[in-house]
Amino acid sequence: GKGHGEELLKCPETDMPLPLAGRLLEKKFRLVFKIGTGGMASVWLAKNLRVDRNVAIKLLRPEVMKVPELISRFRDEARAAARIGSKHICEVIDFGTSSLGPFIVMEQLVGEDLSSVIERHGKLDYGWAVRIVRDALKGLEAAHDKGIVHRDLKPGNIFLHEADDELV
Repeated sequence: GKGHGEELLKCPETDMPLPLAGRLLEKKFRLVFKIGTGGMASVWLAKNLRVDRNVAIKLLRPEVMKVPELISRFRDEARAAARIGSKHICEVIDFGTSSLGPFIVMEQLVGEDLSSVIERHGKLDYGWAVRIVRDALKGLEAAHDKGIVHRDLKPGNIFLHEADDELV
């Protein structure tokens, strides 16, 4: 029931994570709201207060923090993604560590994942489907050119990003 400063991510008495919305990560990222949760991590919309830019921050889930191999894989994921350098792959901006564990700072994408589009629209128009697959393959090609294999390609991991008034 005690109040905690905005920079605290865990209760100092119980070591339990505090509600993260509104808190500061590394004294510069204001966590706004959780965008989604996956098997290993949750993704938060955050604002980098130093440069006034919205970003997405991927935080490992607390139960994952107990498995050193998964922490290592998370760190490797950040390094690998940062090397790709393709407009078809989400840009990794930074990697850091907090009291909650390691985190990845990524560009904020605007749009939705392919799984949500399929759920809402059902069968996709042939031309639209071809364009989505073509762009996904360009991203995979860029990753493969750097020796990186995705290993979890599915509609939920293909994001249709609105850029320049069109989905890419």
